[in-house]
Amino acid sequence: MHVLATLTVLASLAASVVAAECSATQPCAIGCCSKYGNCGLGPDYCAAANCVSSCGAKSECDPGGWGLTYANATACPLNVCCSAYGFCGTTPEFCGISTVTAPTCDVTSTGIGRVVGYYEAWATTERPCNGMHPEQIPQGIYTHVNFAFASIDPATFTVVPAANTDSDLYQRLQAIKTRDLGLQTWISIGGWTFNDDDQPTRTTFSDLAASATNQEAFFASLLQFMQTWGFTGVDIDWEYPEAPDRNGRGEDFTNFPVFLQRLRGTLDAYGFGLSVTLPSSYWYLQHFDLPRLQPWVDWFNVLEYDLHGTWDIGNQWTGAFLNAHTNLTEIRGSFDLLWRNNVDPAKINLGLAMYGRSTTVASATCTAPGCPYLSGGDAGPCSGQTGILLNSEIESIIAANGLNPTLYADAAVKTISWGDNQWVSFDDADTWKIKADYAKSVCLGGVMVWAISHDDVRGTYAKQLAGALGRAVFIDPATNVTAVVTTGFSQVDTCQWSNCGEGCPVGFAEVQLTTDPLGGSLTDKTGCFGGSVHTFCCPKTAPLPICALRGFQDSGVCNPGCAAGEAEVGAQSTGCAVGYQSACCTDDSSSMAPYGSCAWFGEPPLCSGSGSVAACPSSYPNHVVSSTSGQGGAGSCWVGAMSYCCSGSAAPAAFSDCAWSTKASNAVAASAVCEDSCPSGELLVARQQGPCALGNEAYCCKGSSVAVVGGLGGIGNLGLQVGLTTVAGADANLAVLAGTDMEDKIAVLLGQCLQEYFINPTCPALWASSIDEELYGTLSQRGIISVNQFYNYDCITQIMSAEISSPSPSEPVAVAWNNYQSKTGVGYNQLRLYVMPFNDGQLLRDPVAAISEYLCDPFNAELYMIQNQEFAESALCEYPGLGSFVEPTPTTKKMKKREVAHEAVRLTARRIEGDGVGDHDTDDERPTVYGVFNAISEGTLGIYYMRWINYRGNEIILEIAYTANEVGPWSSEQGGQATPSPTPFLPDNLQDRVHTANGYVDRFIVFHLHIPIDGNSLRVGGGAGGLYDWYLGVSALNMFHGQYMYELVRGVDTDFPEDRVRNDQIGGANPLNVRTVPLTCGINTPPDEQNRWYLGRDGTPQIQALLQTRRDTEATLATAINSWGNNLYGRGAFTPRAQNGGTGTLNYIWPSVSRTEGRGFGNYNPEEYAFDANWWPESG
Repeated sequence: MHVLATLTVLASLAASVVAAECSATQPCAIGCCSKYGNCGLGPDYCAAANCVSSCGAKSECDPGGWGLTYANATACPLNVCCSAYGFCGTTPEFCGISTVTAPTCDVTSTGIGRVVGYYEAWATTERPCNGMHPEQIPQGIYTHVNFAFASIDPATFTVVPAANTDSDLYQRLQAIKTRDLGLQTWISIGGWTFNDDDQPTRTTFSDLAASATNQEAFFASLLQFMQTWGFTGVDIDWEYPEAPDRNGRGEDFTNFPVFLQRLRGTLDAYGFGLSVTLPSSYWYLQHFDLPRLQPWVDWFNVLEYDLHGTWDIGNQWTGAFLNAHTNLTEIRGSFDLLWRNNVDPAKINLGLAMYGRSTTVASATCTAPGCPYLSGGDAGPCSGQTGILLNSEIESIIAANGLNPTLYADAAVKTISWGDNQWVSFDDADTWKIKADYAKSVCLGGVMVWAISHDDVRGTYAKQLAGALGRAVFIDPATNVTAVVTTGFSQVDTCQWSNCGEGCPVGFAEVQLTTDPLGGSLTDKTGCFGGSVHTFCCPKTAPLPICALRGFQDSGVCNPGCAAGEAEVGAQSTGCAVGYQSACCTDDSSSMAPYGSCAWFGEPPLCSGSGSVAACPSSYPNHVVSSTSGQGGAGSCWVGAMSYCCSGSAAPAAFSDCAWSTKASNAVAASAVCEDSCPSGELLVARQQGPCALGNEAYCCKGSSVAVVGGLGGIGNLGLQVGLTTVAGADANLAVLAGTDMEDKIAVLLGQCLQEYFINPTCPALWASSIDEELYGTLSQRGIISVNQFYNYDCITQIMSAEISSPSPSEPVAVAWNNYQSKTGVGYNQLRLYVMPFNDGQLLRDPVAAISEYLCDPFNAELYMIQNQEFAESALCEYPGLGSFVEPTPTTKKMKKREVAHEAVRLTARRIEGDGVGDHDTDDERPTVYGVFNAISEGTLGIYYMRWINYRGNEIILEIAYTANEVGPWSSEQGGQATPSPTPFLPDNLQDRVHTANGYVDRFIVFHLHIPIDGNSLRVGGGAGGLYDWYLGVSALNMFHGQYMYELVRGVDTDFPEDRVRNDQIGGANPLNVRTVPLTCGINTPPDEQNRWYLGRDGTPQIQALLQTRRDTEATLATAINSWGNNLYGRGAFTPRAQNGGTGTLNYIWPSVSRTEGRGFGNYNPEEYAFDANWWPESG
């Protein structure tokens, strides 16, 4: 795909400037007008003797000899090239034959260690559909989740939530660490709108960076904020410093690095991480002092999307021409700017997008890149924004229109066009794979995704991304613990020296000196300037070693050496006139193992023979490096060099893939001064003067590539906090975790919180029984109330909300919850079923609201419905192939996943309620399941039509539409179009009385019976007169409202489609019609024990048997479903045609079934038009 980049078009700009004509009365648009009537820059055009108009113009840069009289700067920003005409750029017109050398790595052996995803706070409140709770963040994919965004009070410079409801989301985000071990959650501050003209924060970043006083307030507030809410890092998203169109100031360029240096020092004391957002465009990136920013950040998140959009309209250099908003061609050019400034690729995350930029094209016949467009594309129903489509919306468009996306492999992007004028570019598994391979080829440390919350609830795109990156994800089916196997470096497990003044990296801790009476840390000032020091840091995932300085003598004659069980990790000359002190640490920890097997040989000043290095002895045969200064503090070799040697069959992996480095952090500007520093993630092993005029070069080791399995190393590096909010009383509860296996720790904590909670149940003061529907609302539009900070209540809601919304249930957590079932009134599996009936990520109810309901009002009408659903499953569902009904045995094995796609439950407004036994719910707003069954039994509702739906390859649906009984069966003559409709409104007691938006009123109630296609789809039994009865095996029964019918068009195989009730949105507007699920079978059993309800097999005996031990009120639903199914079967709806006068509707799908033969149920072979026809029970 052809792309236009800012630096490329400047080439044509330079040429046009020189070619432009001018005069004393017609000045140049750019440049000075010479006495010869041409425009240009520099003394030949702008000197007083040569210029006739616009003589004050200056070039961007000085190509040589012009001086600042004629140029704004001597050199170009970001080290780009200055052309002969005084313009900055990167193409051959500017650089000639000079090129940029990018880092190189082997794609096949290089892994991506970081996957950072942004979670939008507004995904739960401002999106009409396809919203995402924190609990729905895909498990095991992301290493870091950045919450977007927190804000800064422009008056006090304290960190504050961007919205009042965000603090509740913080807690819910932390809770997912209980199932996604190793996940880190960071807070992102700022964002694009933070600097918008109409925002009070438009200059806050500039004000903060300019004032040490403001920074002190910010730092103190930030630390408190992160510790309160459990965040382990902060992402500074300043968009953008210095840029005048973003309310930046000229001083931002200098102030930003100083601000980050001070912030880094504050965060290091707590082991918190720091990242910074970078733009992809030269226009904004030129205002970032990359060499001075790099030392203080763990990584940069580079926004390699939104490269094109409707802002191109009216731009003379780009224009309104189709171009992908993220494409590899421009990404390569953008990364060249980073390579020009020696940015460490390990500190770069490549920005990826889970959305597309759409346009309305000028002509349906011109939809290729470069074709003109008129405006942004139509807003999606969920994104709700012109020119934006979420990947989930794009997927629906592709399916609905039968599209085949076009792949542009060179740009790593796909496009589709549809309708008369719509076009969008986007990424998917194929294009992410191309981009991922590029990221690996240039040694990038990670990728970043905007945004997690653009994914669907099944995590489709996160899983595609994981596959493209080559990241394997494993979730233990018993414990629900995630282990992510990635390719990383062994240095994450090894103690190491920091660079001068940088402190310990995220996940590492300073090591205290036992020989320091003041309790100081082990540091080393060798090779550092300005009072800074190296700090010895060890990973928190292993026990910290015990360290001491040994060898000091009051005489000043030091006697170095370590005690048994210790390894020397450094050498210091402090206090020694002769010799040095050894920095010694116990080597029994895994993080110290590499040092324990290695030692230095050769003593200064005569270290070895002239021109040679000290030899490794036979007991330490593996040579790592030779150096004239060794570890730096032991003195230098006058002759020869010391050698670092290791025992065993090979040197430790930590001391492999090494090289000498003279300047890794750019903390000192002078090129001749070496910094004694290593690139991020590398291990400092040795030092020597080398080619340096001042300072030392450092020998740095990347370590060999190893498989790193995350999972049992702590939850988000929060130690015993287990990812929960730190509140008063937590320490006592958490102490019980000591010595417990990680997979049981969460369950132990939950059990203790439940035990203490029920001693004195305490709910939030604002809690109300309507919390789940009215205050927590729905996935399509949720309002979230604040909850009180009671530890046990928070502990339970956080752990359980994360667990019951995960597709992988946890056996230890289930046991812990079920121990208190007598108090909550509901079992673990029933609670999961209540929240997520199909175990596919689609939530019927807000999980936090559900847990709150059973803690604060455990015996309300909602619980009544759960008990009825559980009773109905026990009474009506049976294991296939058995001759009698068997009550399912509760199991906590991994649940069978059933992807229900568009038929899945969605949290929206319009619904048929489950609670209550009257016609309407307890609020008298919506009809109940019981009200619907009663209306059918009494004849108020009648069947309008029945039809088969080819739901997917391994499942079909029987759709039954009910309407007012006087209408009679559907016929093609009636039509059934949208408005006016031939069908009357439903009776008032069966309508949703609240949601009547856009004049749509309920005319239908539709049942969906899901029938998996396998050997258990039908069950045969002996009937009267030696004939056979056939029963449909139903896995789930849904019901929902409908407002009108529409013409069904399903593709080329449907020549005569008959109308059906619209089963999704109401004319594309909200609210949606939600599925209520009165019955599910086998959701809590593995595939080889799949339950079914065989419609028409009378379950009365089983209902009566269960009532021997259960309350009568629990059988209401089972009785209603059983009666309805028996009645429908008795009307002949499923009688094979054969010679028995049956309707033959089963034969549409299974041609071989017959009343005279008890076989043929495996012959699934739908007849032509089987899925196109409407029918009636008695008509066939």
